[in-house]
Amino acid sequence: MVVSRGCFRETERLRNVSHANDEDEVVESVQIPGWACHFVLKNPSTSYNKSPVQAKAINKMQIGWCLGVPRGRRSSMLTDDVEGSRFSEESAVIVGAGIGGLATALSLHRLGVRSVVLEQAESLRTGGTSLTLFKNGWRVLDAISVGPQLRMQFLEIEGMVVKNGDGSELRSFTFKDEDQSQEVQAVERRVLLETLATQLPPETIKFSSKLKTIQSNANGDTQLELEDRSKLLAKIVIGCDGIRSKVAT
Repeated sequence: MVVSRGCFRETERLRNVSHANDEDEVVESVQIPGWACHFVLKNPSTSYNKSPVQAKAINKMQIGWCLGVPRGRRSSMLTDDVEGSRFSEESAVIVGAGIGGLATALSLHRLGVRSVVLEQAESLRTGGTSLTLFKNGWRVLDAISVGPQLRMQFLEIEGMVVKNGDGSELRSFTFKDEDQSQEVQAVERRVLLETLATQLPPETIKFSSKLKTIQSNANGDTQLELEDRSKLLAKIVIGCDGIRSKVAT
């Protein structure tokens, strides 16, 4: 099942107790960075809806139900299709090892769920300069336990000065004057990617793995074929592969 075209969202992980239905069933609400899908995970008969980033009643066992794999068990196995082709069977496949793909993989890993990230390049694409992250972005990084490590490497931006063409000042302000809880730091893109990648289990990221075709089978699983003719069968596919996404199309 293809659940989303992923993107990096500066969302925070929330643990709010709310009432889910008329029976006052209490559930837990969690926002997961990089996810653009809605889960209702109250039991093994899980329903999926493509809606903004929110997962309800999510925890390690329930995400295991969602992916069809018991918690703590390795999700990769081999199976054959009706034509005898060999598939590597995975619970969750993420296409694209950019910020969105790695943040999603790390979110799942923190919940105890293994995923595989397919990246067409031979290594991490670390080009670009920096990202200026505000407090919501830092809450996301804290939720997946990389915030403290990144804070140590970069200085906080205290404020801004706006000037016109002749150099005269139009306006100046500090971010904490606007919002005492605000936190603004610029993070080098290369450092962010490498930090996310090093937190993942070995062999999570499969480099030189360019997606060729993607289609659903009769069981609701998704078949993926790569350019090197290798094949995967996935319970869930998450597209984090940019504006020319093969998953989205």
